[in-house]
Amino acid sequence: MKKIIIDSSILFAALRGKHSKTRNKLLESDLQFYTPNFLIGEIFKHKERILHHSKASDEETYEFLLKIL
Repeated sequence: MKKIIIDSSILFAALRGKHSKTRNKLLESDLQFYTPNFLIGEIFKHKERILHHSKASDEETYEFLLKIL
């Protein structure tokens, strides 16, 4: 299995909405993705902004976060 390191901009792009091409790539891929640990803290630090700007519902955004974490 191929291992890929992703940065915060890719993950934040995936959080933008349930129809995000980036989100679909991350979820439907058979690749294994890695990201620095501090990114998890950044997600929760900016949680309100992420939810505000997301085109998905809060529930869908949280569901995606659970899948990737």
